[in-house]
Amino acid sequence: MKKAILIALVAVMIAVMGVSLSACNNATTQGQLQNILNDHNHESFEYTVYAHDADGNHVEGYDGTYAVTLDKYVAGSTIENFGSATLSDVAEGILVKGNLTVGTTEYNTGCYFTLINGSSYMVPAYSFRTVKKDGNVTFSLNATYDGKKFNYNRTIDGVESNGTVNLGKAVTYYDNNEFHQSLRTITTFSESLSFSFAMPIVSDIEASSVTLTARVGGKATIKNAFTESRADLQDNGISCYKTLVSRSTEVAGLSQTLFYSVNDVTFTGWSMKHVLVRIQEPFKVDGNIYSMVYDLKSAELH
Repeated sequence: MKKAILIALVAVMIAVMGVSLSACNNATTQGQLQNILNDHNHESFEYTVYAHDADGNHVEGYDGTYAVTLDKYVAGSTIENFGSATLSDVAEGILVKGNLTVGTTEYNTGCYFTLINGSSYMVPAYSFRTVKKDGNVTFSLNATYDGKKFNYNRTIDGVESNGTVNLGKAVTYYDNNEFHQSLRTITTFSESLSFSFAMPIVSDIEASSVTLTARVGGKATIKNAFTESRADLQDNGISCYKTLVSRSTEVAGLSQTLFYSVNDVTFTGWSMKHVLVRIQEPFKVDGNIYSMVYDLKSAELH
């Protein structure tokens, strides 16, 4: 089962992706985005990770943690420890980094988004991904965007390779590290929101383009450790847009579900937009469907 769950995590959530979004309502994507770090410089989120079966029973062996940080950088900054690289003289932008630990496997990911590139907004420029098993690096990747090409350097169990994934005809791309945070920048969230994604994906088993769809399937009220920690949310929980994200994977027909807060979450007068309160990720083992859950535990900004 451990192998299967890691495949599910790689397939949808942690893989390095460049995403082209097109709205079904024909509105331009660029007209729907915002700078979620407009009035502050840093956000961080911590999640408790666990698995359960179809009846809601806890599945042993998959407890873990997931952390996401967003940091704003001014033009000309240097970013060290970006995977195996150092980024120099970057354009103004936002660095999104993720760390997931499940069992003895650790995933570290990052993407640097250029805030404005010509007429485009929040465009990924650099990506990295590192996987450690029992403390040993088994996979690493550093990548850059060059126009409509995703150029990568990948090392699998010590064997290095280089390649390019063609990003197609789309003009604007959104990278997966974490692509969940890119969706937070959309200003037109509603119960009828629907987007299609055309993306490259580079992992230890593939380097190609895939297709994702994301649509809001109504609203849901979430209660978890995060809502219990806040006096304003303890009684009623938090209303969220239930956003279904799916692609052709080994978990055919099942969707990853992301729960984004409908309203801003405030911290001493400052606001976070569309906070990702919960992630549910399905996986299948021996014909049985299980679910990996990432439940928000804490959040902060400054």
